[in-house]
Amino acid sequence: MKHKPYDDDRSYTLGTVILIAIAVLLIGGVLVWMYSVKLLTLPDFVTELFGIEDGSGENDLPWDTGELSGIVKGGKSEEGVELTFDITYENLRQALLTEPEPEGLSMTVSARWQADEYSRERTVFYWRRGGSVRAELYDDSANIPTTIVLADDERVYFYDSGAGLSRTHLRADGITPENEAGIPSIEALLEVIASFPENEPQTAETLPADGTDGSVSDELSDCQLALLRTEEGNVYYVSFTWADLGLREEYFIALEWRQIISARTIHEGVTIYEYETLSFSTDPADYDQDRLYQVS
Repeated sequence: MKHKPYDDDRSYTLGTVILIAIAVLLIGGVLVWMYSVKLLTLPDFVTELFGIEDGSGENDLPWDTGELSGIVKGGKSEEGVELTFDITYENLRQALLTEPEPEGLSMTVSARWQADEYSRERTVFYWRRGGSVRAELYDDSANIPTTIVLADDERVYFYDSGAGLSRTHLRADGITPENEAGIPSIEALLEVIASFPENEPQTAETLPADGTDGSVSDELSDCQLALLRTEEGNVYYVSFTWADLGLREEYFIALEWRQIISARTIHEGVTIYEYETLSFSTDPADYDQDRLYQVS
């Protein structure tokens, strides 16, 4: 009995096609994952061609933080946006302390440290879902995170990719996942604001009627609390000085998201730390993913 000759060329072709298809699926899956966690950005013409909303609902920050600082320093901006004093200090303080926390958040921020000749800047990708947090820190020259921080209500996991070292420790009072990531924590800031006086101070030299206090305690002094009304929404301005350290901290907080949008620390008139939110999203599609909060 004669058997039909085995068609080697056809078999090789079919095998090659299958291998290419598998490779395309694997590479495509990796690229989709990188895009979903913001490790990959697409050119504008690609997003426009395929109708993709870059960032899956992520929005650029609507406020110009330089403009906000100008409002505080001058009492108004060129556009006529002014500080608002029609809300009493007591109500303003209570509203800030009781502002509801969003279920989750995804954002991209920039943090810069400056001390004498030392300077360092990092981009941080941050996700939070309930009590779970993930932060990825990137130096300007790095295409992979130099540091990864994962945390839940009980523990914090810290991985240093440069040293190849990791550690896990229990959450301690006063230490937040944001501390590990080098960015300010809204929870820690609210604890400081809670120590502000409950009643409106008797004197206000810097910003009349906005809650300036010459001395709150042995630790804090020159505390200020104000509300800025802008066309893009309301923003809280908070500032205070650590008396023993001589450090002045200033914050702008978005009312709608209860999130710090910019901050800076000043020592002897020199800014030694700056923080700015570049983009954000409260869309669950951007933060409600189990793999973001798991150690891979």
